Amino acid sequence: MASLRRSPYFYLTCPLCQQDVDITQPAFYRVFPLYDVYFPWLEEAPQCKEGLVFVQGILFHTLRFEEVEYSRRGVLMHRRCLGFVQRLPEGKLRRLLDVIEPTFLCDSTGLESENGAFYYPRSELEKGQSGDVDLARLPVEIRNMISGYDVGRLEFLVRLAGQLAKPHIEPLTIPDTRFDIAIVEIPGTIMRIHLIDLGGRSYICCVSDPASGDTRQLYRDYEFGESRYLAIKTDGIGVVDMALDESNGRPNWIFNHSTRPFGKEISRVRDADLHKLRVISDSMKCRAILATNRGGVEPYFDAAAKPPGNSWIDSSLRVGSRPSKHTNPSTYFAQARYISFEQAKSITFYVNLVRLGITEIYVNDTENHRGYTVQFPERPPTRMKVSVCRLSQGQQHPFIQFDIDGQWMPSLPQSGIIIQQVVVDKVIGVWLGETFPLDPIHIGVVRHESAPSLPPGEQTMRVPDLSTFTSRW
Repeated sequence: MASLRRSPYFYLTCPLCQQDVDITQPAFYRVFPLYDVYFPWLEEAPQCKEGLVFVQGILFHTLRFEEVEYSRRGVLMHRRCLGFVQRLPEGKLRRLLDVIEPTFLCDSTGLESENGAFYYPRSELEKGQSGDVDLARLPVEIRNMISGYDVGRLEFLVRLAGQLAKPHIEPLTIPDTRFDIAIVEIPGTIMRIHLIDLGGRSYICCVSDPASGDTRQLYRDYEFGESRYLAIKTDGIGVVDMALDESNGRPNWIFNHSTRPFGKEISRVRDADLHKLRVISDSMKCRAILATNRGGVEPYFDAAAKPPGNSWIDSSLRVGSRPSKHTNPSTYFAQARYISFEQAKSITFYVNLVRLGITEIYVNDTENHRGYTVQFPERPPTRMKVSVCRLSQGQQHPFIQFDIDGQWMPSLPQSGIIIQQVVVDKVIGVWLGETFPLDPIHIGVVRHESAPSLPPGEQTMRVPDLSTFTSRW
């Protein structure tokens, strides 16, 4: 394991255009190691053999575990994409990557191309109508549709590169972890929210106590009073808005900033301690803002598939796992997917007891019967038990059961030792969340709006002594 942590690794996805690089075509991409500023890597053509990439005799693996340091990563970029930012020196190119990459990295987007998303063949252009189109004269909704087809990301990239090229912007030295983490304490009832303009877009760069006198950026003071509500909106690249209260189950966004042309991700907590927050950021803006009274991983949902507005969204179940690192701030929050039990007649979930625990949950699955399946006799149960199992290798994984006519189903797995159990009522669904490839998937419970708020000590499972595990909590 130690040798893997020292070996350079890479993701397939080009961070500039978000399409995968075809590693079998080395003439069309370059490798840019974050840890080396001396060798002209962007001028050296790589070699590829059997899924491995070589540059100057150095071997780069595909990503194995997130235990490797972030600085050991080699970035693969299309040469076509590099052409838009080629005037940036390597130190500022690092800062550009730090700002523009999505918060949640994946090993592959599934879209592979030689030239990337910003390339359009001239032969295809010649098939269309001739003449220029004045986009400024088009209706706003049409311009938004056009910008969604990679043009919006390209515009942001070019504007951001021009901004970072200015002399007062310093190059970035890559640390071992991708993001920074800070605890912000606000003794009073007013929060100062600081904004920054990046590539023509407005982001929240930090929050602070107004009494600190911090006025480095454009800011707005917001009084939250006795509220315990916290909603965060991101465009997948950074925090664009936040809400400290709600109306009829909807966040009252403070700035009403749009995420277009990017997607929307929302986190919502109805029992947040607004006086003490955990702020996770890259070198220039916030990536996430979390309530510290929540012990597990916090879910960020796609706006089209989030739980009902008034429901209680619990943070993830508190478990330890081998690839977890408490020093990596990005493992405090996850990209989540909501699974509703409203129309459920059966639930099937698959368990990988070797490393990953529960990897998938299906509702009314009629094709696959390889997992643990529970049939509901009449209606979905609203009572669920979650057990934390410890395996012989030291990993911990959650296992869920449902109360069916007074019996807990399905049966617990034979392997492993049960070290903690908790019963949750008024359950309407669960959420699954991913942080990085091959990290365990996080699981949280979603409860009906009539459910009372859980006391702070019971919001997540309290696992006994974790000193023998590499746990993030």
